[in-house]
Amino acid sequence: MAVSIALRTLLNQSIDYAGMFPPCNLGLEAALKNHAEYVRSADSWMLGGFVLPIEQFDAAKQLLSEFDPLHTLRVAALGPKTATADAFLDALDDI
Repeated sequence: MAVSIALRTLLNQSIDYAGMFPPCNLGLEAALKNHAEYVRSADSWMLGGFVLPIEQFDAAKQLLSEFDPLHTLRVAALGPKTATADAFLDALDDI
């Protein structure tokens, strides 16, 4: 099915992939493998970032071989949950 230019413009990169969170609850490696497949699919134009907690950035580095310059990993960074903006900034300093 052909997608109209208007719909494609509206939905371009609008869906972040959160495979590590409910309902999928995949591990980091499995979620990154799925995302690597999705960025190669015909519908990749609507795919946004891979939702990745910043605490897992180092672990993700070891799994980047699934991606390349034509099929990149864009990250939607998920910071720690905090009650205030100051607590959030403090938590970032601790990472």
